[in-house]
Amino acid sequence: LSVKKTFSLLGHNIFKVHFDNWRTTIKKVLVFGLHYLFGNLFFKIDTLILGSLVGDSSVGLYQSAFKIMLLLLLFPEILRSSVLPVASRLFDRDQENWETINKLTSKILLLIALPITVTLFFFSEPIITLVYGSKYIEAVPILRVFSIILLIRFYVEPYGLMITTAHNQHIRMVIMIIATIIAYFLNYYLIPLYGVIGAAYASLAVNFLVGISYIAVNL
Repeated sequence: LSVKKTFSLLGHNIFKVHFDNWRTTIKKVLVFGLHYLFGNLFFKIDTLILGSLVGDSSVGLYQSAFKIMLLLLLFPEILRSSVLPVASRLFDRDQENWETINKLTSKILLLIALPITVTLFFFSEPIITLVYGSKYIEAVPILRVFSIILLIRFYVEPYGLMITTAHNQHIRMVIMIIATIIAYFLNYYLIPLYGVIGAAYASLAVNFLVGISYIAVNL
């Protein structure tokens, strides 16, 4: 179905390669590509280091809380994907409405995040027990740390969106590369000291730094 639709729109031009302005195109794509690459590494590096330093059972414990956070992070991802095209268009045409839509997005995400954070923090034990059973009770403090990370990520998502739509994605890329490097060293320092919870602390610290950086760029 996809091939049929593509041919109906582009015809046989789909097989043609154009090298006009290829340097400019590669430069633009590389910025988004590197951000995507380091963004994924940033998100998973704690699990990788945890597995190499502590073992697979600790990774399972950590991932039990991590998967809950990952599921809830779908909310800002869906909203970001919905707002991105509109915000990109408004930045070039109407700066006032661009600021308005970003402020509205920030308020919506904060309203969603607050009850989620409070619920996860104060009811982490029954949530873990309900989802995984009592054998995963050690994941409770990890989920509490992740509840704070969720609040940070929800709150700063519009600031990251503002950087992208203001044609400053290269700044966001640099922030993500630096954050990944910091996360690498923090995990190697904190995990031997505190075990599984050390990885959660490292994630909290780095997400806080990223959030502060996003806000600072938009000041």
